Amino acid sequence: QQTLPSMNNNAKVDAFNARMNDFTARVKDHQERQFDFDRSGGSGPAADRTRRNLEKEAAALKKEDADLKAEHAQLQTTGAGADDTVAKLNVRVKAQQERADSWNARSKQLVDDQQAYEDERINWLDNCGNRRYKEDDEKAIKAGK
Repeated sequence: QQTLPSMNNNAKVDAFNARMNDFTARVKDHQERQFDFDRSGGSGPAADRTRRNLEKEAAALKKEDADLKAEHAQLQTTGAGADDTVAKLNVRVKAQQERADSWNARSKQLVDDQQAYEDERINWLDNCGNRRYKEDDEKAIKAGK
């Protein structure tokens, strides 16, 4: 397994992208030269030498393509610090979950307080709120009875 030098994720991805761009340019150049050679219909020792060189270059490009694909797969999984990215996301998720749990606890307490207040309000309405005021009750209270 190929190991990458220690650098941050962006630098690794940037370096890989630069190598991919270079590789793509070399493949395009090779394809153009191959097309020109095939179209020329050359023969003889010079044409054979050119054909062999193009075939060697194509084999080298194919090998490099396989290596780049392997590195790309490594960058997508754990090679480029995906574990670090996942760990950072997990920290954010945990913090968000803690905020949600705190909110839910406060919300439940508010609902409980509201229910207790409503029960007390209904109790007052049943026992005192709908009762007529009596002056005799006021006098009895003031008299200490």
